[in-house]
Amino acid sequence: MPRNAKAQDIADYLLGGYNESTKIPYTFFDPDARGPIKADIGGLNAEGKQLAKWAMNAWESVADVEFKLVNRGASLTFVDHRSGAHAETEADGDGTITKATINVSSGWVEKYGSGVDSYTFRTYMHEIGHVLGLGHTGPYNANADYKDAIFKNDSWQLSVMSYLGQDENPNINASRASNVMPMEADLLAIRELWGAPKDHYADGDTIWGIGSELDNYLGDMFRGMANDKKSDAYDLQPITLYIEDASGHDRIDFSHTGLHQTVDLRPGRISSVLSFKNNMLIAEDTLIEDFVSGDGIDKIIGNDAGNAIWGGGRDDMLKGLNGNDELWGDAGKDRLFGGGGQDVLNGGEHDDLLKGQRGGDELWGEAGKDRLFGGGGQDVLNGGPHDDLLKGQGGRDVLVGDTGSDTLIGGGGHDALYGGDQSDVLRGDAGNDLLDGGEAGDTIEGGSGDDQLFGGAGLDRLEGGEGDDRLDGGEAFDELFGGAGADVFVLGLGYGTDTVGDFVVGEDLIELDAALMADLTAEAAVDLARETPEGDLMLNFGDGNRLLLSDLAGTELTAESFVIV
Repeated sequence: MPRNAKAQDIADYLLGGYNESTKIPYTFFDPDARGPIKADIGGLNAEGKQLAKWAMNAWESVADVEFKLVNRGASLTFVDHRSGAHAETEADGDGTITKATINVSSGWVEKYGSGVDSYTFRTYMHEIGHVLGLGHTGPYNANADYKDAIFKNDSWQLSVMSYLGQDENPNINASRASNVMPMEADLLAIRELWGAPKDHYADGDTIWGIGSELDNYLGDMFRGMANDKKSDAYDLQPITLYIEDASGHDRIDFSHTGLHQTVDLRPGRISSVLSFKNNMLIAEDTLIEDFVSGDGIDKIIGNDAGNAIWGGGRDDMLKGLNGNDELWGDAGKDRLFGGGGQDVLNGGEHDDLLKGQRGGDELWGEAGKDRLFGGGGQDVLNGGPHDDLLKGQGGRDVLVGDTGSDTLIGGGGHDALYGGDQSDVLRGDAGNDLLDGGEAGDTIEGGSGDDQLFGGAGLDRLEGGEGDDRLDGGEAFDELFGGAGADVFVLGLGYGTDTVGDFVVGEDLIELDAALMADLTAEAAVDLARETPEGDLMLNFGDGNRLLLSDLAGTELTAESFVIV
């Protein structure tokens, strides 16, 4: 009965269990010899020579092993004139294996391809794995299927030494995709025999994918896939990746594809890239900072590092998780979630949803009708063009509607709201807020707390709500309602006719600009008050500057009601 196995269990089997169960020895060379393994590829055609060199480089990249190409005196010989694929050995009198021959039929290139992503390349890696001392992942040889497995998760997903493609194991939820590198179990096993490489090929700042500068066979493949067309190193075939990185600031870039990708950058997680399912694994000790996607419908999750994630075209979902992240939705209707840390979220084109969540975040809606939610922390939200919804939620937030008819809601904390162009709705909610409508006719509500309300240009309606508020309608004809509390209503030069809907004598104040008229005093302002037929009081300062106090006919104003500034 097959059992679930950890990668280490499979590695142990590659090293010893296979030999015990099959009685086939697979330690062809002595790892303690430490000299380069001399290899002769003269018996291969041009494609085979390149595949053999790539495959040797694959093992050199992950273990302390070295191959040296020679024309004579080789201990490892490659040929392609026989059918099938296999490794053979020669031994001296005491049974010590001194030579090995690997045959991969030349017909495999025609049948399976000649790129790093081909099954032919995988076969070269597999046979070299035997030469270096690894068995199979089950007690099988030649032909095998799942009934021969002893591990439930035996497949290419964990080892290049497996005979079972992902689609041949009913327990593996993944596309059939050929290995382009030794996998997790292989690395554990080969390093137990040969040790880790002295210098990791992915040390420093590494780009996996488009723009890669890797100086090995993987770099050849990544550079070949840049145009999403067939090349010498890339046959456009499904691939399985095991991302093991050493240090530096690293990036995975599959921006060339318009296919859907589901990516989880957390260590030990598995992802679906290049339109294939569960075909990229990230090592437990590897931290990848950045991911760049293409024009598919993507779902990308970051990790605890400061991630930079680009969604590309179409409708993407990006999650930063912990760390100070940058999330770029680009084109499409995107959903961006910052998580913990101080994040920057940029929706890009179209109608996006941005949530900063925990931490002090920056949210930029850009083009489209966007919805921005700051979350906890001191956030900055900018809606950009079009009609946006901005909610600061908790914390001391800054909300900028920019262009478009926007709705801004401060939430908890002492917030600053700026409507920008066109007619906006601003609501401070809790806290001592600053609300500035900007251009056009705005509706501004302070909510609870001692708020400052500025209408700016346009026909505005200002409502202070609870608390001691200051209401400044700005230019044009505005309506001002203080609400509960001791409020201050402002009339400046060039403001036009403003209406105060709920002035309370003895509680509220009227702040007047001294430039409204010559020798303006509080007493002079009282003398200007005139009743209207509608039952209001009108104060006319001349040049179109007037203040209408609703429903105050018959009320005695006092000098204490005015402040001249």
